[in-house]
Amino acid sequence: MTDAINNAGRHLACSQWQLAQEIINNPRISKDPGPCEPLPDHLVSLLQQPIDEVMTDHAVRYAHNLAWNRELLDDHGEEDGDMQTEDTAMLGSLDALAVWISNNKLHNALLASVDSRQTDATRQSQLELAFRIAPPGSLSFVRALAAAAALCEADREVNLGRLMEDNLSSTSSGITASIPGDVCEIIDLVAECAKARDMLVNSQDKFSALGTALQVLDRAGLRGDLLTFAATYQLMAELSEHPDLEGNAAYSLNQLIVNKLMRLDEPMLQRNDICQRLHEIYKAALQKLVLRTSTRRRNSVASVDTGYGSMNDDDHKSWTLTAA
Repeated sequence: MTDAINNAGRHLACSQWQLAQEIINNPRISKDPGPCEPLPDHLVSLLQQPIDEVMTDHAVRYAHNLAWNRELLDDHGEEDGDMQTEDTAMLGSLDALAVWISNNKLHNALLASVDSRQTDATRQSQLELAFRIAPPGSLSFVRALAAAAALCEADREVNLGRLMEDNLSSTSSGITASIPGDVCEIIDLVAECAKARDMLVNSQDKFSALGTALQVLDRAGLRGDLLTFAATYQLMAELSEHPDLEGNAAYSLNQLIVNKLMRLDEPMLQRNDICQRLHEIYKAALQKLVLRTSTRRRNSVASVDTGYGSMNDDDHKSWTLTAA
C-alpha cells in the first residue's frame, strides 16, 4: 500500500514538474487566469534540472527534514548538515530542496577538483550551477561562491568581490549575522586561498606571492571539511608547478604537505573529522603532491634548515632573507 502511494505521488510530482517547466518556457500556456507571481531565480534554475536528479527519495527526505528543522544525516560525511537547519535564508520546502541539490552539485565538484577528474571550465560550470540553485544568501550559496573563487581562475576577482561586497567574509567590513562562526572561518580560509592563487598568477612580485601562499597554507593546517581541503589542495598544486618555486620555498612546500599527510593519520582526526571515504581521497591527493614537490626539492641547490616544523612569521622572514 505504501509503495502504491509513493508511486502515485512520484507520478504526480513528475507531471507537475514537467508542467512547470513548460510554463517557465512559455507562460501563455498557464491555466491560471490571474497574474502569476514569478519564481525566484534560484527556483527557476532548480526547475530547469531533470526531475530524476532532483526528486530522489533522499533529496525529498532531506528537504523535508531541513524545512521542519529536524536532524539531518549527511551521506557525504560532511559537518555542515546541522548548520543548515540554522539557515534563515531558507523560506520553505522548495528552498530546502534547492539547498540539497546545490550541496550535492558542490560536493561533486569539490571531489573532482581533488582527484583531477575535471577541467577548470567543467568545474566552473558545476560551481556556478551550485550557487545559482542555492537560495541567495544561504550557507549553500556562500560556500559555492567561495569555492568558485578558490578553484576557478576565470572570474576569480569577480567572485572574491561578491564575497566582500555582501560581507560574507570577515576580511571585508563584517560577517553576515545569519552565517555561523565556524562557517565564516571556513569561508575566510577559502578566500585567502583564492587571493593567494590570484597573486601567484597576477603579481609582479613572484617571490612575495610564493611567501604569501606558503603562509596561507601553514595557517590553514589540515581540516576535515571538503571545501577547505579542496581549496588548500588546489593552492598547493598550483604552487608545486610554479616556475619560480625553488630553494627554500620548494623545501617549505614539501614539508608543509608532508606534515599534512602525517597529521591525516592521527587517530583524533580520523575519528572525529573525516569519514573513511574522504580520508582515502585526501591521502591519495597529498601523496601525489609529495612526489611532485620532492622532485622540485631535489632539483634545488639552495641550502635549507632541516629542523623545519611549522612556518611562523619569523620563519618566513628568515626564509626570505636566506632565499634572497
